[in-house]
Amino acid sequence: MCFNIFRNIQTMLTELQWLSYASIHRYASEILVANEFHNHNFTCSASEATPCRYYTGDEYLKDYFPDAVNNKKLNLGILASFMAFFTTLTILTFKIRGIPNLN
Repeated sequence: MCFNIFRNIQTMLTELQWLSYASIHRYASEILVANEFHNHNFTCSASEATPCRYYTGDEYLKDYFPDAVNNKKLNLGILASFMAFFTTLTILTFKIRGIPNLN
C-alpha cells in the first residue's frame, strides 16, 4: 500500500491553500527543487517499461513548481525571516518565563 504524504498545492482544498504560506517547508522545498531540477536533462532508455514523462527538469518545474527558479532569493529571504522570528520568539519566551541562560 502506498501513501501519498505530500500534497501539491493545486490539489489541496482551496479553503486550505492559504495555510501553505505559513509553512517553512513550502519555501525550502521550492529552493531545493529549483536547485536540483533547473537545467537538468533526464535520460530514458527504450528498454524501460514506462516511458519518460519529463525529458528535462524544467518541464517538471513548469508543471509542479512554476515560479521556483524565479523565487529563489525571495524564498531565502522568507526562510531568514522565519529564523529571525522564531529566534526572537524563543528569547522573549525565556525572558518572560524567567528561564536563565544556559551559560
